[in-house]
Amino acid sequence: MSISQSLNNAVSGLNANARRAEVISANLANAQTEGYARRELLTSAQTVGGTSAGVRIDGIRRYSDPIVLGDRRQADGEVAFADTQVEALARLMDRIGTPDRPDSLSARLSAVESALTTAAADPSSVARLSQVVDRLSELTGAINAVSEGVTAERRRADQRIASNVADLNTALQQVAKLNADISRTVLTGGDASGLMDNRQVVVDRIAALVPVQESTRSQGQIALLTLSGSPLLDGKPPTIGFDPTPGLTEDQLQSEGTLSGLTINGRPLGRDGVGILRGGEIASQFMLRDQTLVTAQRNIDAVATDLVARFAATGVDPSLGPGGAGLLTDAGGPLLAGAETGLAGRIAVNAAVDPQQGGDPARLRDGLAATTSAPVGQNAQLLRYATAMQTPRLSSLTTTPVTAARLVADFGEGLSVQQLQADRTTTFATARRDALRVAELAGGVDTDAELQRLLQVEQAYAANARLMQTIQDMMQRLMEI
Repeated sequence: MSISQSLNNAVSGLNANARRAEVISANLANAQTEGYARRELLTSAQTVGGTSAGVRIDGIRRYSDPIVLGDRRQADGEVAFADTQVEALARLMDRIGTPDRPDSLSARLSAVESALTTAAADPSSVARLSQVVDRLSELTGAINAVSEGVTAERRRADQRIASNVADLNTALQQVAKLNADISRTVLTGGDASGLMDNRQVVVDRIAALVPVQESTRSQGQIALLTLSGSPLLDGKPPTIGFDPTPGLTEDQLQSEGTLSGLTINGRPLGRDGVGILRGGEIASQFMLRDQTLVTAQRNIDAVATDLVARFAATGVDPSLGPGGAGLLTDAGGPLLAGAETGLAGRIAVNAAVDPQQGGDPARLRDGLAATTSAPVGQNAQLLRYATAMQTPRLSSLTTTPVTAARLVADFGEGLSVQQLQADRTTTFATARRDALRVAELAGGVDTDAELQRLLQVEQAYAANARLMQTIQDMMQRLMEI
């Protein structure tokens, strides 16, 4: 081997080791960087005319486990789905309150029963009669607040869908652009690893909104498929459409066409509004808006309907004529058949007994429509009101007759069970995601191994430098001859 060939070998070795040191340093610096995958410099022996010509750099390989990555992304979607349910149910349960809270729905109802009992013990006391009205107002206010909370959560879900769809469209466009950049870089022989890292981060964001599977294409490009295998992105990015509904009301339903579902390039995705984009935060928001919270509204309306019907039932207040409004009303009037939807937001105390509306609490003792005053010591009407609350009645929420207190308790317990189930789902999904992240990191940058490789590079670099020094010494001796 000639001196010039030896020098070329040493120089190429120095260049390759310098490049390898750069790659290892990048691995160490980005060991905890989101989306970063370990790199390795690929080299091979270079020959010219059958003679060794040093080291050739073939490129950089990016290591990533597609199976673990795909499982982790699916787990991200499951966590986002469950978290969305838990957060909404927690906010709603805070409005309902637990039985031990004095401002809870159950406690408000219990306070009404207690006030009626106290007033019946001394019906001549104006203060006790006024206390009944106050407790009734607090009860109806609490029911109104729960109804408002349900509607507020539905509106929040509708707005979040719009925001998430905008984020999804932006992310899909970013993936399509990165695909094009990666393809161009690969075709020109460049290193596309950094672009692939960026694309992985974007796809991770998509997976939280809509769980996706990644499928490789030529020149480093990828396609995104839904969990059902339907294509979401393969080349040109699609446009996901959604029209939010400002001022959403309790009677608006997606199943009846009064609320928007998702579209893809203008085509509706399915009757449920979600279609192939199941799982993830977007689907969870749809489930809240169109199922979970619709059921909650129906149930709180059933509670309100039961209370209004109890006080308007025949015989509870003999002074009332047929169809007259009872102690609790639908916005001041009687409850009409078929008008139950949204009643929880309209239920109110009859103005006849409410001083703030010009009424007289003494009508609790006399009868709402009585033309003459009853003796101040008569408690028959108050006892009828108390009995009405404690008499078991059949409700749309139950299969057997229950008291008013039991009905309210069942309503709260039903939502509490839903919240508990959502909590358990979140706990399981989070544990699974964390385990998959650990597995993903295990296949990523191993700092100990990278440091060992760096020591090997240092030794190889020193060997090549020593060879160059030896060649320089030989040339100096030859020049001295």
